[in-house]
Amino acid sequence: MNFHIGDTVYFQEYWSKNFVEGTITELYDTGGMRCNNCYFVNQDGVRIGKMVGTVGALPGEYFSTVRELANYVEGRDHARVKKMKASIKNLNDLLAFPLSHCFCGEEYTDEDAIKAYKERTFELTGIHLGDFEEEMER
Repeated sequence: MNFHIGDTVYFQEYWSKNFVEGTITELYDTGGMRCNNCYFVNQDGVRIGKMVGTVGALPGEYFSTVRELANYVEGRDHARVKKMKASIKNLNDLLAFPLSHCFCGEEYTDEDAIKAYKERTFELTGIHLGDFEEEMER
């Protein structure tokens, strides 16, 4: 899709994983872009907060609708989880996995790695690790 300066686009902020709506102010030869007048939006495209400053997105990672963005993110994340799960072949791999992935680093936390680890743990051992939110409610 061809985007132009002034177009409204949707993308996922890398470090927070929030969906963002913004107005393109710069397009780069590399295919990336920079936006201002940005808002955090939910998956229905409803604005839920204003951002300050400008923010950018990489080529192929910004879209004309929030639905396109949500579909892209879902597919990308599913593929990452599948690839990570495939790398955990046995108990040794399972025990080593958290040492090479960030499980608790605020904006650096790799949620896909956590999902892959929990799913593969259950598949290999039958142990359900649960959710952090579930544990906090107990």
